[in-house]
Formats: sequence, structure tokens, C-alpha cells
Amino acid sequence: RSSDLAGKLFFDFFTKYRQELKNTKLKARVVNQQREGKIRLACLDGWNVMHFLPQTLANFHNNYPNVEVTLSKYGFRGLITALLSDKVDIILTLDATLNNVENIETKVITNIKRVILYSVIHPLANKENLTPKDFKDETFFVISSEEASYANDLVRSYCKPYGFVPKIESVQNIDSMLLNVQSGLGVAVTDVWSKNTDIASFRCVELDSDHAVTLAWNKENINLAIHVLVNEMDLILK
Repeated sequence: RSSDLAGKLFFDFFTKYRQELKNTKLKARVVNQQREGKIRLACLDGWNVMHFLPQTLANFHNNYPNVEVTLSKYGFRGLITALLSDKVDIILTLDATLNNVENIETKVITNIKRVILYSVIHPLANKENLTPKDFKDETFFVISSEEASYANDLVRSYCKPYGFVPKIESVQNIDSMLLNVQSGLGVAVTDVWSKNTDIASFRCVELDSDHAVTLAWNKENINLAIHVLVNEMDLILK
């Protein structure tokens, strides 16, 4: 009936109006309350984020020139610790690392391919059409005693679909891991954002799985500019 149609049109109009009004109020509050402020963003150590972060920050600063953004990097556990201890406002990390972390808000912004990283001098480097199964007898290096147990579980889960349990060796830091891999002593699981996948001394084989990349921040953080930065990064990567 025409009355039902008219009612639906009004309902849709006011629903859209309320959402736009909410967004406008949010932006106004950011401008009025945070003409000067700071957002502390931390990214996962070892990632190359230059293909999207500079543009994200440029877009953000065009709208909010007086809100300073500072950058830092941590390992998996370090990111969570920094967030929960209020050393940073927002973190960019793997979604899987945030399981069971309470009182945070999250937003998945993209998915990236996992890879096995190996050296050009590795014996397998001369073999064509490598698959993940070819690395079943290799040593898989993971980073640090602090995060070893967690990293071990992740690597085992990545290899499980290929029918093998990897031999794992922990090393102190990412430089040690890369030194071992670069020297042909083993391999490492990383992803296509790793800053080493495009270096001539390394090669990689894709896994049939992705990492979900997520932004996370404390629910109690009243810094409204966080949501603006999240939206800007989401627009760049989606």
C-alpha cells in the first residue's frame, strides 16, 4: 500500500539522518575537544607498513592537523603489554594474538598471506615449484624466549594442514632469526608484509592461509581521534 511505502521511505530517511548526525557529532567532538592531542600507534616489529601508513597519516593530518601521531614497534606480547599498560593508544597486530585479551575493541582491516621464508643459498632454493610440504624436515626458527611458547603453537598450527609437525628452534630476536635463515640453516614463517620478503637474499613460498590484521585499542580510552585514525586506515587497506 502507498501508506506503507511512504512509511518505509520516512523510516529509511530518518535512519540515515541519525547515522549521519552521529558521525557529524563525533567529528565535531574531535575538533572541539582535541584541537591539540596525541595518538600513540604501535605496529608489529618486522612489518613493512610503508605501502599504506604514510598515506593514512597524511589523510588523518589533513583533517586533524593538531593531533600528533607517534609511532613505535613491539613484538607480539610487547604490543599487548604496551596497550594494557597505557604506553600506547592503539596497536596494529595479528588478530590471532588478541584472543582472550579483555576490555579492548578491535577492527580487522585486512588479510595478508602467510609465507615460509628461506635463503637463496638453501639447498631447496634450486628446486622448482616448491610447496610448504617440501619444508617438513627443516628447522623453523621462532623469536624469543619471552614469546617462544606462543610462537611455537602458531607455527605448528600453520604447518598442520600440510601433514607435518615442524622442528622448532627459538632464537633471541628477529635479527638472530633472519641470520639463521639467511645462512641457510633453516626457515621461518612470516607474511607478505615482512620487510625481508623483498630482499634479494631471501625467497618465500606462500601458505594457503592468511593472517587477519587487526587494530586494537582499550575500551576505556576516551581519545575520540582513535576512531578517525581507524577509519582512515580501514579505507586505505580495504
